[in-house]
Amino acid sequence: DSRIILIILVLTTLGATCLGPVHYILDLTGHQNINLKIISVSAIVTTLAQVVLIILFGALGAALGTAGVVLVPRVWAYTIVRQRHGFDPSIVPILLKVTAARMK
Repeated sequence: DSRIILIILVLTTLGATCLGPVHYILDLTGHQNINLKIISVSAIVTTLAQVVLIILFGALGAALGTAGVVLVPRVWAYTIVRQRHGFDPSIVPILLKVTAARMK
């Protein structure tokens, strides 16, 4: 059971990192109010979800709740950065370029 929990937490961290510094981008480009809204709404919703998940599933629920707390605001901010600024702050474009270069 602890192995599954660790895998969930590692994949959560990896996923959040791969999306890039989206909260910083919003803050540094004058969209701090949007970022505040994202963090506030996500904190309330995911905290309530985490309580329910912990009650239902114990430590596994805590890991799943933590994944939600980390990933939901990051994905939301990522979507807004893509819409407002028109570029992909994630690692995906870099990986595509490296893969394409290796295929040649």
